[in-house]
Amino acid sequence: MAKAAPAFCALRPFRRLRIALMQMKLEFPGSTGRSPGLARRVSALMALFTLLLGQKCFSANESDTFRTWQATAKTTQLGQQLLTMMNAVSRAISVNPSDKYSLFRRAYLYGTIGCTESALADLTRVIAIDPNFAAAYTERANCYLDQKNFERALFDLNRAIVLDPRSGDALYTRGRLMLLMNKPSLALNDLRRSQSSECRFAPALPGELPANHYDATDYYIGVAYEAMDKKDEAIRHYQASLKTPRLGTVGFIHRYADQPLDAKYRVSMLENGY
Repeated sequence: MAKAAPAFCALRPFRRLRIALMQMKLEFPGSTGRSPGLARRVSALMALFTLLLGQKCFSANESDTFRTWQATAKTTQLGQQLLTMMNAVSRAISVNPSDKYSLFRRAYLYGTIGCTESALADLTRVIAIDPNFAAAYTERANCYLDQKNFERALFDLNRAIVLDPRSGDALYTRGRLMLLMNKPSLALNDLRRSQSSECRFAPALPGELPANHYDATDYYIGVAYEAMDKKDEAIRHYQASLKTPRLGTVGFIHRYADQPLDAKYRVSMLENGY
């Protein structure tokens, strides 16, 4: 069944502006004056459309998700902080629809609250504006992973790593994807590279901790070795993943900061021959 037309659009704040624009004497260049009312209305609508490029229209499902998040975000300090960021980037986009950094941050926030389709739409706009924006490819790949669309995720991650070979985020994500695609040897290559001192993990938002905050890379390396029937190596890396993270704890957690909870169980199973 076809999806319903977008049911939610942030038009209400612009109602007064719409009325004001309709009252302005805006006419087409070279207008003969034969239909000034129509010209004013069309010009006003064009101006309104330009201003609304930064506003987001949701599908019916994501409209509910977004409204629920808005309501609950106000009840926590972190939620209020993210809501403030969302409002700020949306205002920036309404002023400059080609602001790739604000579009990227809004996409990341959409992904965080579960509006994946909206996140994908913004990220596709970012890439259209700047085809060399490596982080946008990585984030779009993560959205495709949320949708279990592995082929598209891999395509974007390959592109991200070509553009930024030292991106720990892209390498780490592709390593996890390789595990999901049952390619543990390829996963090992990416995960090891992401641990290199030359690679970096970049927070997507101000005040955010990086994606490797919990140092889960060793855990996934252990998963890769276990899939390759290399028990001793798997145990060693699972145990390494249980160490206290070396990173600080000031800030809020990155959307993709994994904290695997079954490393001890996996070690126990391997040591007991299961």
